[in-house]
Amino acid sequence: NYLFVVTDNVNTYASSVFVVVSTAWEYRYFQFTTVSSATNVVVNLNVITSNTFYADSIALIPSGTVAFSSDHSDRIHRSTQGLYNNWTSTTDFLSSGYNDIVTTGDVGLTGSFILYDRMYVMKAWSIHRFSYTGSFPLVDIRQVKNTVGTKSPRSIKNVDLGSSQSGGVYAGAGGEVVIFLGSDRKLYLFDGLTAICISDEMQTNNGISSVYFNNINSSALNTVFAIVHKDKNHYELFVPIGNATTPNYSIIFDYVIKAFFPWQNRNFSAGDISDNGAGLRQEYAITNTSGQICLLNNGNSDNGSAINSYWTSPRIGNSLKLNRIDEIILDTPNQSAIPTITWRADYEANFVTTKSIASGNYNHVYAPGRIDNLIQFKIADNTTTAAWKLWSITLTERLVGVGQ
Repeated sequence: NYLFVVTDNVNTYASSVFVVVSTAWEYRYFQFTTVSSATNVVVNLNVITSNTFYADSIALIPSGTVAFSSDHSDRIHRSTQGLYNNWTSTTDFLSSGYNDIVTTGDVGLTGSFILYDRMYVMKAWSIHRFSYTGSFPLVDIRQVKNTVGTKSPRSIKNVDLGSSQSGGVYAGAGGEVVIFLGSDRKLYLFDGLTAICISDEMQTNNGISSVYFNNINSSALNTVFAIVHKDKNHYELFVPIGNATTPNYSIIFDYVIKAFFPWQNRNFSAGDISDNGAGLRQEYAITNTSGQICLLNNGNSDNGSAINSYWTSPRIGNSLKLNRIDEIILDTPNQSAIPTITWRADYEANFVTTKSIASGNYNHVYAPGRIDNLIQFKIADNTTTAAWKLWSITLTERLVGVGQ
């Protein structure tokens, strides 16, 4: 038994006697308030029995800090080993207890995950690793990141990259990792020690699409969630874009080929991969408004309505050089879909000259007949036909001169 006593030069503040059986009082706090005239503080630990007390560190924390928050937002509780419903055992060194993870300017636990038999706890701007020791201290807690965290706990997902990657933004990473959306609206890959930003290519406005990571509503990060499609190697992140307060788009990240693409009209508040009762794992999500549960990625229509799909190229060319655009050559597989191709020059507001990309052909040639500085293409389809594919698009042009 031990008695914790704090004395200032006016008053003495004593905690109740607390019982320690082989380690139970680790990472605990005793709150006291000195009088305004106090000029010094003395801390004493009185040993009532012959037990030995070990302390790695003892700190005086100013009153009013998060350590004394009434909602215990930095506190994580643990149950007795092997007993999920026993939170108060003090019979042996496997006893239950709690740990307060206090970090300056970073208040509140936001999420957790298991990676390689270690538990990690996240805050908005930090990641902490928990390791069970079986001795003293019972739980070893290490802050592994103090610049990266999340406000989107449902974005935290384990994925398997397979063998080590040979290059790219996460060169050397392989096996199981965790992907999550950071509080800074960047997408991170975490391998247990290093957090790598993998969203640079889609982080900022490219002038074409409104879907990019910096356009995620930072006031609604708690509504973000993710689903992992293992059969497609897709991590799908549902996000509120612009002023939306609930997800209205999703961003697909193919974590094998390292590609991003957005999906529109993904108005869901939660979702997951579940067994459909016939042994197949399929994606289900609940709508933001009606509360209906929807089966996603099934068939070629949106509950019978045509799906609008399109791809828009960047503006191609040089704003100072005039070119005669002779031909556009598209290569596609033999497919049943018949999408259309349209184009616009320079900074025209509307796409013009719609042409159908006939099914069954591999090579499609069009002649825009334009002399312009810049040209932009859009390929689109709004049917219930199977998805279309585009292998390549080639532009042939001749320089006319300099001008606008």
